[in-house]
Amino acid sequence: MARFDAIAAVSAAVSATLNAAATADGEAVRAEPITPAGLGRALQAGEELLGVWLHRVSPNPQRRTVRTPPETGGRRYPGTAVDLHVLLVARATDALKQQRTLGWGIRVLEDHPSLGAAQLNENGFAGCFRAEETVEIALDPLGAQEENDVWQVAQAARLPAAPYLARMVVLDSRRTMPDAGPVREREFALQVR
Repeated sequence: MARFDAIAAVSAAVSATLNAAATADGEAVRAEPITPAGLGRALQAGEELLGVWLHRVSPNPQRRTVRTPPETGGRRYPGTAVDLHVLLVARATDALKQQRTLGWGIRVLEDHPSLGAAQLNENGFAGCFRAEETVEIALDPLGAQEENDVWQVAQAARLPAAPYLARMVVLDSRRTMPDAGPVREREFALQVR
């Protein structure tokens, strides 16, 4: 289970995965985490950019509170499971380059549907995730109203984008969880009125 900076670590790992693939494929694409204000930044001639825009964080529907495995010394830290909603936004000076860049980015993320702890702990996030942790990345369609709301918040012209979901990112608390020990006896009481 990860520290509070796991959200930033996931965005950095997605960007790093795309950048490593661009280098391996000989693509002139650069990926980076981006804010809504960054969507309107002017591009240099020929520049191709894939923005990784975290537009929403929601509780994971399967489990809200996660009981983490005990650490050395038996201490436990409660965790909160969240899902990260990310838009992969293609930016280029030409419409066809934007579309090509987005298609390439989608293909790369589909080829890397799971990010391991080694990838997640790079880029200044050493020790953020435990060795056995992974984060699943999957396409996650937006409804028409949600998509409209996202672009209104950005206050930018709509750009070619693909919505992704990073599932089950668990944020550990810094406070230990008291261990009450196993239940040994139960008492049931019935009150009749």
